[in-house]
Amino acid sequence: MYEYYYPENLAAKTLIATFWTFKDVIILSAIFVFNILLFIAFHIYIFFIAFVIYGFSSMKIANGYSLTKFAVLYIRFLFTDQLLFYWRKKG
Repeated sequence: MYEYYYPENLAAKTLIATFWTFKDVIILSAIFVFNILLFIAFHIYIFFIAFVIYGFSSMKIANGYSLTKFAVLYIRFLFTDQLLFYWRKKG
């Protein structure tokens, strides 16, 4: 008898190091290499901020949502989306 274990959401994207997708890791690696080259050639380290900001904002934290997606949903909730209320019948 074989037992198979499946994740709860089979349609979810695969996360690397539990926080980033493969695309995010590639982008972060490219930004990091570019920053290293800039630092070696011109002693400019200010662009490391872009690396940290992108890494922090693309981090997946809950149900596959990134912090940027949470910020967009929060702003939409506060300012643009209509709130819907559904009433339940008693009895």
